[in-house]
Amino acid sequence: MLVFIPESGKSTETRLAIALATSAVVFVGVAVVLLLTAVIIASIIAAVFMHASSTSNVDEPANTLSTGGTSSVLPTATTLSDDMPLVDSWNPGDVPEDHGVSADDLANIVGSSVKVYGRISSDQDAVLGDVLERGGSGFAVGDGDHIVTNAHLIADVSEPLIELADGRRGLPGVVVAIDRVNDLAVLHVEGAGLDPLPLRSTVPNGTVGVVLAWMHETELDLSPFRISQPIRVRTNIVGSSVESGDIAGDTQQVERKSWLLAARIESGDSGAALVTFISGEAEIVGVVWGRHDTGNIGYASRISELQKLLSTVDVNSKTVVRNRGS
Repeated sequence: MLVFIPESGKSTETRLAIALATSAVVFVGVAVVLLLTAVIIASIIAAVFMHASSTSNVDEPANTLSTGGTSSVLPTATTLSDDMPLVDSWNPGDVPEDHGVSADDLANIVGSSVKVYGRISSDQDAVLGDVLERGGSGFAVGDGDHIVTNAHLIADVSEPLIELADGRRGLPGVVVAIDRVNDLAVLHVEGAGLDPLPLRSTVPNGTVGVVLAWMHETELDLSPFRISQPIRVRTNIVGSSVESGDIAGDTQQVERKSWLLAARIESGDSGAALVTFISGEAEIVGVVWGRHDTGNIGYASRISELQKLLSTVDVNSKTVVRNRGS
């Protein structure tokens, strides 16, 4: 585009040169404006994307973890993907000093939790006459005779056994539903008669609460946690290293929808309920399934995945076994 500006007393050549110079300046100005506009739009889009990525309504980043399906301790993270390493931005921060739950509230909720344990033995152990015991935690759902725990706790246990907070021990548990992708299992325990806590599927980042867990010494282990953010954890399906048993699997990898926790997750915490009081009453918002091998970093399955599994279970039935996620 040429812009001609008439000036008296100037030759035609001079006026043409001035016009060309003016047009060049205009072109440069327009280009600069367009470039600045593009930068501003790109910055706005990046800011919106970063904000959206912190919510639970988008795909979450993924770690590569190894659950160690036959381990007698908590699954731990041992390998990180090259394209999505566990860097400072993944650090959930310091563990809360206190869970903020009063002694009276704790007394009211501990009765809904249980210890899950069972005897396991390898071929070599059987020859030597040694029998190992695996232990973890769980909590009541439904009619109070159903217990939620981790699938990896019962992967090679001949018969899951339950201990209740009132001292009853050795109650047999019958597996009625399994989700090996999300490391969840539902057991029926005849006559348990517990009072379940309500489940909550949505929770804001930064929520603080108590891990309702049991130690191997049959003592309650109540520790604080804080939910950092929702993530997807890439890991082996439960049972991938189990060579025998009802839920033996293969080496298939899955992405497990989880909560990233700032918490001191220990052996025995598998299957423990994450309990919060953000609504004014006790609610379960997650199920502990593992930890990272360094730092105070834990992982818990989300209640939304547990609710899908529970929808397949008749709480009045103890005979039909449903296997989800196989």
